[in-house]
Amino acid sequence: MLLTLLAILPIVILIVDLVVFRRNIMITAPIVAVVAIGIALGVWQIVPLLVPGSLVKGALVAADICVIILGALVFLNLLRSLGVIDAIEYHLARISEDSRVQLILLAWLFGTLIEGSAGFGTPAVIVVPLLVFVGYPPVFSVAAALVGNSVNAAFGAVGTPVRIGFQGIEIPGVVQAGAGIGAVMCVFVPVILLGMMTARLREDRRFFLDALPFALLSGLGVGVPYYFASFIGIEFPSIIGALVAMGLVLIARRWGVLFPKRVHTIKERKLEAPEVGVGEIVTPYALLLVALVAARYALPAIELPLFAGLTHSINLFNPGLVLLAVSLMLMAWYRVRGTMAREIAGKSVSALLRPAVTIFFIVAVMQIMMNSGENASGLDSMLFYAFRNIRNAALPAIAPLLGAFGSFVAGSVTVSNMIFGAAQASAAQAVGYPAMVILALQLIGATAGNTISIPNIMAAQAAGDMSGNENEILRAVLPWVATYLALVIVLGLVALQVVGT
Repeated sequence: MLLTLLAILPIVILIVDLVVFRRNIMITAPIVAVVAIGIALGVWQIVPLLVPGSLVKGALVAADICVIILGALVFLNLLRSLGVIDAIEYHLARISEDSRVQLILLAWLFGTLIEGSAGFGTPAVIVVPLLVFVGYPPVFSVAAALVGNSVNAAFGAVGTPVRIGFQGIEIPGVVQAGAGIGAVMCVFVPVILLGMMTARLREDRRFFLDALPFALLSGLGVGVPYYFASFIGIEFPSIIGALVAMGLVLIARRWGVLFPKRVHTIKERKLEAPEVGVGEIVTPYALLLVALVAARYALPAIELPLFAGLTHSINLFNPGLVLLAVSLMLMAWYRVRGTMAREIAGKSVSALLRPAVTIFFIVAVMQIMMNSGENASGLDSMLFYAFRNIRNAALPAIAPLLGAFGSFVAGSVTVSNMIFGAAQASAAQAVGYPAMVILALQLIGATAGNTISIPNIMAAQAAGDMSGNENEILRAVLPWVATYLALVIVLGLVALQVVGT
């Protein structure tokens, strides 16, 4: 019992500091690392060289993810500077005057496109002001944007939650299992958004049913390509899913099918036509997709030896480098001036510090916990003792809840996967469940916690120019998150039956 308490102490400090005391994670993370190192050396008597080895590994993983974040932010900030994001907003808003359609288009489809290419909280930050502009109340706008930014986060930021979160966990089929469960959840998310709106406006079921065909079209339009794109690579599900669904919506509008029969509006508003045309909207994303596919199959990985037998795999295909290369090509094509380029670079770099420090210390702590099995005490690793209680028949229900808890605390699906991924895989193998399904439940469960994390709520509030409504937002979102998680657990049980047969 004492060993279990000591093993989980770093995680307990992390949770208490962030959730109860609400300290800055950049202060908490180093404290957690120091505690983990002290316990590993003092109690587990870990091989001393594994401590600097774990720190170096943390630095290398942090560098990988920093490149991805930098590339994603440069790409997004460039598109905003070129007017592409405003043009997407304009064309989406023009598809229909119906507020239910606009809610799904903005919070779900547009949010999924932004999540797929940038991630790290950017969808809600961009979508919340748009929903307020449409006429939705600020609290509802934040809640809807957070719910819309859920399952798409499993493969957000060009696959970072899987690429970084499950780094070093070599279990075949995890991506496809996660994409399969995620694809079904894609169908439910726009329906949940429609249900939130119906409840918020206190409308009857006719209001809901009238827009249900459009919600299902939007969900299936993302979900089906989301699943099949996972076979191309982890970078593509959210991006391709959103683009295909937007195309299907345009076709449905042209044919006059699946849209609500009665138009519901919240307020009248005047849209100003942007200078950017449809071709200029399509070009950056088409170029990005082509470059990602080409680079994925052309560039290899290199195994780098570290201290005390540790290694780190350096993948020369880093989506961040592709995003930076595409951004440079676009800057040259559109003749972006030096002042604008410097402004884009400055904005992007300034957003790097917090995630870089967080990822470094979290990875280092998890590496120390995993590597502590190499010791002079004869004990199993700290990771084993910390999570041995999840090794039971209830693991299919525990896995998504634990994933959700991790992202709720850290505000990141990637960090949740880094904290719990290895433990979930080990527990699955110990109990006899297919590890690919349990890790898929961890991944999709983490997307639920992402919608109710305090860091994400506060970022979305700031975008909507409001503060102090955290409790109200949580009350608005929690019932739908509970429904979401219940569906994930059911889908996980079905997946276990399918894989087991």
